[in-house]
Amino acid sequence: MVGKIHRLAMIAAAALVLLALVTVVSPGVSNAAECGSGTVFDPPSNTCVAAPLPPPPPPPPPPPPPSAPSSLDKGPAMSPPPSARHRSTDAYSEAEEPPSGGQSVAELLARLQTAPSEGGRRRRRED
Repeated sequence: MVGKIHRLAMIAAAALVLLALVTVVSPGVSNAAECGSGTVFDPPSNTCVAAPLPPPPPPPPPPPPPSAPSSLDKGPAMSPPPSARHRSTDAYSEAEEPPSGGQSVAELLARLQTAPSEGGRRRRRED
């Protein structure tokens, strides 16, 4: 058992030494100088040079060609009157049937009230 622990310790130490060696030997990547705003680092000359200007914005689109005289030249146009939201109160013509299907209002109400009630108030229950 002790032999296995010693072997494992030697393998771990060797791996740690290899990681340390790679860390020390590998080159560091960085800029040689800190450049200010508007400048960039130029590696061949090892200096900061002015950054190239960004390309100019594209030109605005051309205005649309003038069209024939429109209704704006004639004056303000009136919007059409709004459509009615409810039915009109005009009396129905003889050819047109009322929306109740030909039955009178009294007949329709009589069908709804099968048993006449005693007033519209609620009453307490009598125990």
